[in-house]
Order: sequence, then structure tokens, then C-alpha cells
Amino acid sequence: MGRAHGAGHLWADYWADAPPESCTALLPEDARRAIDAVWRNAVEALDHGASVLDIAAGRGAVLALAASCRGDLTLTGVDSAPASSVAPANETAAGFRILGDVDAAALPFPDRAFALVASQFGLEYADFDRALSEAMRVCAGRLLLLVHASDGIVVAQNAGEAAQIEWVLDTLRLFEKQARAFRASSGKITATVKAALDMIDKQRTRTDNPRLLDAIMQGALQLHAIAARHGAAAALEAAQAMEARMRNHAARMAALADAALGPGDCERALGRIRDGGFSQYGLHEVRAPQSGALTGRWICAARQGGDHPENRSKTHDA
Repeated sequence: MGRAHGAGHLWADYWADAPPESCTALLPEDARRAIDAVWRNAVEALDHGASVLDIAAGRGAVLALAASCRGDLTLTGVDSAPASSVAPANETAAGFRILGDVDAAALPFPDRAFALVASQFGLEYADFDRALSEAMRVCAGRLLLLVHASDGIVVAQNAGEAAQIEWVLDTLRLFEKQARAFRASSGKITATVKAALDMIDKQRTRTDNPRLLDAIMQGALQLHAIAARHGAAAALEAAQAMEARMRNHAARMAALADAALGPGDCERALGRIRDGGFSQYGLHEVRAPQSGALTGRWICAARQGGDHPENRSKTHDA
């Protein structure tokens, strides 16, 4: 199960601006509520003073939820992005800490150091086999992993956005046309640029997910406003920055698609968990309650004596 890795800089840029909950923000609301309920159940079942590790924590959405439920837990996150992008400005106020520049496949913790080892749409971005071994190694009690499904709605949506970016940048060559317009006529929209924008506008009416194309249209018009107010040089600089953000977004979407796990991948992971000494383990699909759309899969396990029976049922029903 070789997976995407080595793209830490992409996520550093992303987490520098993205809100903590952004990894689930575009899921259906009922799916987000169902996911949060599983995390709350898991956290509330922990013993007093228990330690929790969130792997590939981003800016700490799961840890923040845990801190809101319990004030007695020791909450730690790790992420491949630098701490400057992901660590809370005030760890005491946040109730958790996040260590940056940490490879999920080489965790800097002793064996069985955490009562709960968690990951929300993150562990699969590392070398998954090694990262799973490390998660198992540091887990003394429960293992609860939410992973992207290769056959799910998130991968499909992101593949569509990556294709939209490629079309705008490399087929329409929107920014190349705008750059020529900036140099020739300051902020005026030339016929060539207008034709490209018209094509984007028509495409956005034909797609089920026009969010990205809407943003591109707005951004393109803002570039012309910048050119009119501040000159061609400022507009060109802004256009280069916008194109770089779009290419980074497309690269992250490609990494997500490469990282996502299929049913067979998850079943093999369960086999490794079973062989690793966990006495309870299960695989459960995450579907939006109303639409039935597949949004991910839970991989859950517990060591003998490390799980609460009442919480087992809540988790396995996810």
C-alpha cells in the first residue's frame, strides 16, 4: 500500500491559511455531525487523565473537539507541516499541543504511550504501512482512524476540481492571456480574456460542483481591478501568486486521490492490526445519513483491556 508522501510543503502552505475544520468542511452537514459524534464518544469513554495522540493533526480539529469535551486529558498532535503552520498560538488556551515536522511513519514517542491514537483524514498521506505500524506501536488502548475512501464522494469531488484547474491553466491558459492584457492595456479586459471568462462561466453552469470555477472567475476579475488601480506589475505578481495557489491545490487533490484507501487496503490493514495484538477491530463505512454518500471509512481497534464495552458499540455503529 505505497501512498503519497514528501508533499509536506503543500500542506504547510495550506494550513497557514485554512481553518482547523477545513478537512471536513465540505462534507454534508449530517456526515460532519456523525463523525464528530464518534470522536466525542471515544473521548468521553477515556479514563481520567488519559493521553491522546492525533496523527496528521493539521491545525487540531479533533484535538479541539476533545478539549471541549474533557479538560483532564493530555492531548498531543503531530503533523508533517512545520509547527509555524499548525501549532496553536497559545497551547494553554487551546488545551492541546501540536508538534510539527513529524513523519507519521517515525513517531518520536515510546511504545504504548497513548490511551487513544487517532487520525482524521491524515494517516493515509504518509507511507501507510509504516505509519500504521507506528500508530499501533504507540497505542496502549484504542486505535481510531478515519481514512479517505478511494471510491467515496470526497475523492470524486477533488478529482473534478483538479481537472477544472488543469483546464483553466493549461487548456484555456487564462493567466497567460491576462498577463498579455495587463502589459498591453492595464486593467482592461481584452476580447481574448473575455472569451476565456465566458467559457469558464458556461462551464460552471454545467458542473455539479461550481465552487472552484466561481472562485476562479472572481479572482480573475479582481486581478483586472488590481491592474487598473496599481498597475501591470502588481497585477502580474498577484496573478502568479493565484496560479501557484491553484497548482498547489491541484497537487493536494492528486495527493488525496493517491492516498485514499480502497476496501481491500482497509481489510489488509485490519489483518495487520489483528496480527499486532489487538483483540477488537472493525471496519465501518462513513456515509452521509440523508444522501447515503460514502465519505470515508473508520478503522478501529482496541487492545485487550484497553477499550470500554459501552464505547465499542458506539464506535462500531459509525
